[in-house]
Amino acid sequence: PGLTKTFLTNPVGAGGTTQIEFTVVNNSSTSAASDITFNDNITQFLSGATVTSGFQTGVCGAGSSLGTQVISAETYIVLSGGNLAAGASCTFTADLQIPEGQVGGPAVNATGNISATIDGTTQVGNPASDTLTVVGAPTLQKQFTDDPVQPGATVTLEFTLSHDAAATGDATGITFTDDLDAVVTGLVATGLPASNVCGAGSQISGTGVLTLTGATLAPGASCTFPVTLQVPAGALPGSYTNSTSNVSATVDGVTTVGSFGTDQLDVTGLNFSKQFIDSPVIAGATTTLRFTIENTSASS
Repeated sequence: PGLTKTFLTNPVGAGGTTQIEFTVVNNSSTSAASDITFNDNITQFLSGATVTSGFQTGVCGAGSSLGTQVISAETYIVLSGGNLAAGASCTFTADLQIPEGQVGGPAVNATGNISATIDGTTQVGNPASDTLTVVGAPTLQKQFTDDPVQPGATVTLEFTLSHDAAATGDATGITFTDDLDAVVTGLVATGLPASNVCGAGSQISGTGVLTLTGATLAPGASCTFPVTLQVPAGALPGSYTNSTSNVSATVDGVTTVGSFGTDQLDVTGLNFSKQFIDSPVIAGATTTLRFTIENTSASS
């Protein structure tokens, strides 16, 4: 039996979907082939990639099926039970979701050997392979540069976007959002919008939800821009996780999605409590009043 494979969407952006097309051929001109089978290790190809469709029966003759199997924590696409008449072929596809934040570049995907039973004998054919080019998105990092911060004070949130020097083109239309109010109720940005923060025409705007639009980066370039945040006076001391949305962009006409940025906002302060520790007390006697002052910051 012969086996070929082709990525129909190639190149594909990180976070996007490509379709793998497989073609199986019975190279015998006189005998039928049964029990046709092969597997394709997706985990070793791109860790985190997910097969989202292609789970079918009858894809390569009666009784055949295409699906996935997890073997030793690795995911495989598996064709089993294939049947083809002499000289016949079958073609079928499976959709593959590329992980968000996948590093750009070429990746070779090779199947295992294909095998079949022909005239009562197991025959083994060569594996099939194809190269998928993944277009990576810019990376996003964020940092609260001057926390811990007191309730009612301001803190600086700094964003840094970087574009891989090995990228095949500029990243345009870079965008992400950051929901501040979901971190601490009442946490807002001040002094926005700000223009040209990451290339001409780019803008960071919003109060409770920040939105970056129109950013552009050449390969190997980066940009850093700050946003001043007002911490609400009623914010409770603690450590709060602030994560952005995924960053997305267009590179060489391909839409690509990168990972989110995240950092901890530390709100510090004093807890003050008091307690009469030997109450009730008899009239004319003494009692002890205990005050407790606690610095809730782990670092300041």
